[in-house]
Amino acid sequence: MRRLGQVLASGAILLTAAMMTGCADQSPAVAVVGGSSIPLDDYVSMIELTPGPQGVPVGPMVMNQLIENELILQEARRQGVAPTPAELDAVMNEIRTRPEFQEEKRRTGLTDEQFVDLFLKPRFAYASLMAKMAGVTDADIQNYFQENKAMLAEPASVRARVLQFEDQKRAQEALKLAGQSTPEAIAQTILGTPQAAQAVTIRRGGTPLPEPVVEAAFNTPKGQHTQIIEATPAPNFMQPQPTPQAEKQFYIVWVEDQLPAREPSLQNPIIRNTVKQVLAQQKAGTQLAPTAFQDMIRNLRNEAAKTRQITVIRPTVKQVEAGPPEQPVPMIPGMPQ
Repeated sequence: MRRLGQVLASGAILLTAAMMTGCADQSPAVAVVGGSSIPLDDYVSMIELTPGPQGVPVGPMVMNQLIENELILQEARRQGVAPTPAELDAVMNEIRTRPEFQEEKRRTGLTDEQFVDLFLKPRFAYASLMAKMAGVTDADIQNYFQENKAMLAEPASVRARVLQFEDQKRAQEALKLAGQSTPEAIAQTILGTPQAAQAVTIRRGGTPLPEPVVEAAFNTPKGQHTQIIEATPAPNFMQPQPTPQAEKQFYIVWVEDQLPAREPSLQNPIIRNTVKQVLAQQKAGTQLAPTAFQDMIRNLRNEAAKTRQITVIRPTVKQVEAGPPEQPVPMIPGMPQ
């Protein structure tokens, strides 16, 4: 789902830009190679045709998500449950404090306004519509919060960059460079790609890293790095249990921040929104049809199509007017983890 959210974010921006500039005589360039321009129209067309999950082209998938987001937001406004500017500002103030968000902004190039429009507005509108349909009350929210405070609490974490090496020699070469180069530069030099040093959030019991690496990260002050840590890779979904022959790897951790545990509060709009959505999903299993929320979105789309409220501008994505055939309605994408 996170990957789908990333695809939707980048594709949505490009498709929106293409529609806004579609009447221009010449498409703006997305790149210049040897003096020759690569037009935005060509780039967007490739996105529209490139297969995504389950073989569905990315372009129609992105367009469908944007259309559904807008239909949901309009319905939330009609029912008086759309997120207010004050609520969205409060969410952004909370999110801006998260290193993950700043990292995601650097990676995607999204502005705060784009993040609000693409993710926050539809996500919060969807949750509010779900809660209203399921009859979730303020008392329900208070009771669930009190009973699940421990689960809603945010544990202490470490924001760090972790380099993993298959042999000790490479790890030693990296350690020699640690005092004079960034983790990304070291990853490029030793491993051939700076992507090997992407920032991660490390939590006890919730990170696919060996326990010695996790503990070393928590015991290293902000702005410093560990020594070489030798450990057997942690199990993952492809290999639930480590094999006896599993070879040890060598790790170095650069700690960017030590984040303390945070107590939950219903004053936090993200927690309140999460509780509303959980309660709505629980009630959907007992008081509503299992597909009630998907049916709501499908009905909104069908009604808009009947009254010709949806007009797709780019000709190569006309098929989105009817929705992707036999594809489940995608969930509204959430914020970066």
